[in-house]
Amino acid sequence: MSLVSPSPPLSELTARQWQWIGAGLMMTFASMGGQTLFIAQFNSDIRAHFGLSDGQFAGLYTVATIFSALLIAMIGQVTDKLGPRFLAIVCTVGLALMALAMSMVDHWIVLCLVLFGLRFFGQGMLPHIAQTAMARWFNRFRGRALAFSQMGYTAGEALLPFIITISLVSLSWRDIWAIGAGFLIIIMLPLIVFLWRDPPDGKRA
Repeated sequence: MSLVSPSPPLSELTARQWQWIGAGLMMTFASMGGQTLFIAQFNSDIRAHFGLSDGQFAGLYTVATIFSALLIAMIGQVTDKLGPRFLAIVCTVGLALMALAMSMVDHWIVLCLVLFGLRFFGQGMLPHIAQTAMARWFNRFRGRALAFSQMGYTAGEALLPFIITISLVSLSWRDIWAIGAGFLIIIMLPLIVFLWRDPPDGKRA
């Protein structure tokens, strides 16, 4: 006899639960601004502007990533103490500010700090908040809630390289980062705030 309970059908998910999953998906999609896949699209332009070799830029990127990971390990527990909506606002705004800074950065030291911010808010905190919220607020559907929320990565990986490649024909790499910052504030932030407005079970942690 199997000790594993049968998975309930997705039809049992309520509208509020789908809303919460949608918020997680939007968070992982928004995180693409700090993911290697996105930043790598501008690798050649950034190196050319700052006169960096492949190894030098890789070194800066490695240092930024390591320190962002260390900071996540130290303060990641805030997701156990603060609600996802508040944290989503802070981290989405933080990522937007880093994207805006990338559009204006003009020194390699500042570039390293901006890369740190992009990795911390994008690659680190936004997915961390989404995954923690899915794990905390779902029981029977936890695995599928996590899987659906991570489809934001898939959407970003499918769409953004193509969009960036087309955009670079008529826009500079700095323009694209500035547009990305605006997209996060004008489109993604209101959408995430709206979707995070009510916990799936109607109770607040």
